[in-house]
Amino acid sequence: MKVTQLVVYPVKSFRGIEVEELAIDSNGPVWDRKFMMVDAKGNFRSMRDTAEFALIHTKIKNGKLFVFSDDQPELEVEIPPQDSDRQISVNVFGEETPAYLCSETINHWVESVTGKKYRMVFLHPDEPRVRVKDFGSFKMSLADGYPLLLCTKESLAQLEKDAGQSFQMERFRPNIVVDGCKAFEEFDWQSVDIGELSFKHLKPCVRCKVTTIDPDTLKRTAEPLKTLASYSSLPGVVFGQNLVHESKGSISLGDLVLPKY
Repeated sequence: MKVTQLVVYPVKSFRGIEVEELAIDSNGPVWDRKFMMVDAKGNFRSMRDTAEFALIHTKIKNGKLFVFSDDQPELEVEIPPQDSDRQISVNVFGEETPAYLCSETINHWVESVTGKKYRMVFLHPDEPRVRVKDFGSFKMSLADGYPLLLCTKESLAQLEKDAGQSFQMERFRPNIVVDGCKAFEEFDWQSVDIGELSFKHLKPCVRCKVTTIDPDTLKRTAEPLKTLASYSSLPGVVFGQNLVHESKGSISLGDLVLPKY
């Protein structure tokens, strides 16, 4: 079993970036979901309500983040200073965390693509989001609930077979894609070692309507949620496993994946 794809999503709900090596620090994958769009009240916005976010691509060049789309020129996203007058409280599923407002330039750029007036915020690495669960606390980014998400190619293939149609893996927005196991075997894992790093506290990822949006066309259908909901053997309408990292380091394409059951 090995790693076949690694992805970071610098801006929550924007398109991701495939990488050959995924660096992981104390807060999770470096560059992953450090930026996010919020409304006037600081509530996070995503493809759940703004499918047009899928039209915005990201890239990292010389340590800087850029956004671009088919209709808008490339723009650098500047990291805001840690000034108190730029700090606001943002809300991710009812959890408040401090973040910093980015420039109006990027807000106007995003509006030109989506037609929505939002503000972009940045989560500074030395002020991470902290979540507390029954097994303890952990630092993370502005991702929904956990630092990383793992999906398997075999589970996607089985889902496509049962649904009678194909899906891009990016609909599920994993950081790590694995090949070489049985379909949905990942839900039996208690922990997993990937390369030299260990990941614990695995939790099935409950899926939402974002997965029903084709990121290339923005067309919505009932799938794959309809088929996922029909699987009585799975622990809910789930696809992929959330992970919590045990230490800093990196994982690379081709790394061996060793689950523990």
